[in-house]
Amino acid sequence: MAEENKKIYILLIRTQSIVSKIIYKLTKERYTHACIAMQADCRNMYSFGRRYQRFLLPAGFVSESIEKGLIIKHKNTPCALFELEVSEDTYMDIKFRLMEMYRERWRFHYSLVGLILCYFKYLPKIKRPGYYFCSQFVVNLLESHNAIKPFKPAALYHPNDFTRQEGLYKCYEGTVGGLVEIINAA
Repeated sequence: MAEENKKIYILLIRTQSIVSKIIYKLTKERYTHACIAMQADCRNMYSFGRRYQRFLLPAGFVSESIEKGLIIKHKNTPCALFELEVSEDTYMDIKFRLMEMYRERWRFHYSLVGLILCYFKYLPKIKRPGYYFCSQFVVNLLESHNAIKPFKPAALYHPNDFTRQEGLYKCYEGTVGGLVEIINAA
């Protein structure tokens, strides 16, 4: 019997957080944050960002939702949703890894140094296990499970780079409010 394919979703967004505003001002790129979700409704996404809505630090591995927190706070925030078709085995492996990371989330930290080096297009010589910024994490996760072949190292990936990533299909582009309306209507 043939294996059925599944879909993984990547949400690109530009929130109104201080870090997002700084990244946008420096890069002028449409999207400044990347999340990964196992379902199209984006109610349970994973990424690297602030652990508490009101405080910039500490930051690390977090669960996010299209309907809560900083994401939904500004409904006119630009976003794009991409889907990636993978085998059922790959889907389950990635899902298991995300659950495993979430159980141990306090072991993972936001890589501010990595983010700065990425901006200057400097590939770090030393890898810091457990330290990621959002797009680096998503690329690393997908690449480590052979779901994509990135066109540059994960440590140099910007959220906007997903718009040019082979194998991704854009299923929505607009505002967060528009995406929530579509999800709730489904």
